[in-house]
Amino acid sequence: MTDEIMKVFVEQLIECMEGITEALRLVLQEYHVNIAEREFEERYGNTKVTLEEIKELFVKCREDGKEDKVRELLMLFHVERLSDLEERDYADVYSIAKDL
Repeated sequence: MTDEIMKVFVEQLIECMEGITEALRLVLQEYHVNIAEREFEERYGNTKVTLEEIKELFVKCREDGKEDKVRELLMLFHVERLSDLEERDYADVYSIAKDL
């Protein structure tokens, strides 16, 4: 193989590996979400958590003087406000907040 052909081959191989890496990250993320949902269902039943339920729980936490912990919990999920939270994270946030 000439140097130019080898260079093109390696560049294309790198592109393919980057695509595979991204696909594997997506699969892993979905896997973690499914585990969290399953754990929540086992613990709290087969009900879906709503944003309103989380809001009510956060109000109770704040009334109990745990506002800093609520803020830390939101930071853990990389959001500043509850309204920025992804629906897929509701069960996890609720589960954690319940134990604050």
